[in-house]
Amino acid sequence: MSTTPTPQPGQPHADRPSADLPEGALATMEALRAERRLRRESEAREFRLIAHLADLYSDVDAAEPALSESVLPGREQLVQIGSDGTPEVAEGCVLELAADLHVRPEEAHQLISTALDCRHRLPELWGLVQDLDVPVYWARHIAHATHQLDAQHAGLVDLELSRQVIGMSFRQVKKLTAAVVLRQLDAEEADQRRQDALEARGVWVAQSDHGIADVIAVVDAADAILLDAQLDRIATILETGGTRGTRNALRARAVGILANPPLATQLLQADLLDQLPVGEEFEQICARNGQAGHVCGTISVDPEDLLPKAQLVVHLTDTTLAAGEGLVRCDQLKPLLAGWLPEVFGHHRFTVRAVIDQNHQVPSDSYECPPTMREAVLLRNPWEVFPWSTRTSKGLDLDHTVPWQPGKKAPRQARGAGVASSDRVTTVAEPVEAPCAGPPNPTTMAEPVEASPPTRATGQTRPDNLGPLSRLAHRAKTHFGWRLHQPLPGIFLWQTPLGYRYLRTPGRTLDLGRPDTPTWRRREESVEVAPAAA
Repeated sequence: MSTTPTPQPGQPHADRPSADLPEGALATMEALRAERRLRRESEAREFRLIAHLADLYSDVDAAEPALSESVLPGREQLVQIGSDGTPEVAEGCVLELAADLHVRPEEAHQLISTALDCRHRLPELWGLVQDLDVPVYWARHIAHATHQLDAQHAGLVDLELSRQVIGMSFRQVKKLTAAVVLRQLDAEEADQRRQDALEARGVWVAQSDHGIADVIAVVDAADAILLDAQLDRIATILETGGTRGTRNALRARAVGILANPPLATQLLQADLLDQLPVGEEFEQICARNGQAGHVCGTISVDPEDLLPKAQLVVHLTDTTLAAGEGLVRCDQLKPLLAGWLPEVFGHHRFTVRAVIDQNHQVPSDSYECPPTMREAVLLRNPWEVFPWSTRTSKGLDLDHTVPWQPGKKAPRQARGAGVASSDRVTTVAEPVEAPCAGPPNPTTMAEPVEASPPTRATGQTRPDNLGPLSRLAHRAKTHFGWRLHQPLPGIFLWQTPLGYRYLRTPGRTLDLGRPDTPTWRRREESVEVAPAAA
């Protein structure tokens, strides 16, 4: 009688042999890409089958309805499950699908609705799904967002989105979809949607585990921005006073402090006057809820100084600015109509700043990036430039694409001639060797060369040699064998140690595959490994 050996800790189960797993990093990566493609194929086929199932429920039993021109109460009927322009479906289809998928009828109704909407109202998007260029859940989101549009306007949204969504992150797709849909609405309908959203505002508190409460709030956009800034400000005060905890934990405590006006006022005023205690004294003030040494209502500083300072960047065209009509985009918010700006932000103070010209930044050979140049780069690339990253660039380091070298000076114009940043000429050389040849050395991807004629100031720190990166991505570029090239300002070409290439633009990532076969391999790999079959 044979027995199955007990697997040791950390070892794979005996019933799951690893003999069928590929050998080497490259073959494993190819297998993963193949599995991802198979999953997309399966999801796209399921999406198509749901629409086909609805086609099979395109009529009800024709025998009995012929007995009467009217439909008897309680009988199965044809209903409009999808939006304008989609065929009617028998009611039983929803229940059949819900039972088979083990989901609620409401969820099955939504699955059928989005499948029909996509196939009939968004044909370009439907094609991208079937070609595996766009995942199904993106298509469902877009179909849901266009549900209230008529078929004609949904078709216009389809044409515009289908040209842009490939290579974007889902976060970017949602913002773009909101903007395109808003542009298709007439002013009256857009205002009605805004009023409906205002009516849906509220704050909900639910008790959770361990005495911790969940707080969910839907508030005005301007209030949300100010609240976010104030929470950051009070979290910084708590950190200065010696309170320990993660940033999010300190922000959570700041919510409770804002609920106690005397304590909030005392801490904010003490911070402004540089009289903030630290250590045990600070904790005692917080524990006494701000009652010690403070009379509620007595404020010795300008009350305006107690308000936080929040920065809001609004992107709009000169035509929209002049006419006061059209679409505007805000980094922290979803798209808005220009006419809503006075209503949304009119009751707050503003400091209007000049537009930052991204093309006229004076380069330098200093390692430190000037604040104006940093802001220009972050506006140019609002997301981290690592492939597929959805991290916003705010707070990230600005990495020198061509590594900064201390003591290195770029060619300068003759003394006394002066160089205007507006006519600066910067060129980038092609890689000095074949992109996949030789050991992984990021510095060989792009070396700055002299412009023609070589009399212009370039500088190592300039917008076309900078990009926002997280620390891990920076280390990958510097130490892990990743290569990075910035052929155009804001456009980043990455190559992984296994030879895969990705082109990252300010708005999307394009998978360029693995066009060449590297002669080097990651770590110990030195032999060709056949890609896994798709």
